[in-house]
Amino acid sequence: MPRLIDHARREDELAEAVRRVIRRDGASGVSVRTVAAEAGLSTGSLRHSFPSRIDLVAHATGLVARRIDGRVRSRRTDPDARR
Repeated sequence: MPRLIDHARREDELAEAVRRVIRRDGASGVSVRTVAAEAGLSTGSLRHSFPSRIDLVAHATGLVARRIDGRVRSRRTDPDARR
């Protein structure tokens, strides 16, 4: 029986792999091959979620933007947050 895959979770794990590659190698180090290796996946598995490098980087960028937005919003509503 085929293994069930949580695609949203896999996409976020791949976005984290993009972040790690950028941190280690810089933005120019991001490729389908390097991100797949960082995530422990084949390039075919990565391309199932993201057909291109641009799609992969766009998802990773969106994830970072959502996290930043969440932090900013929580600081606005937290009365104990430093100003």
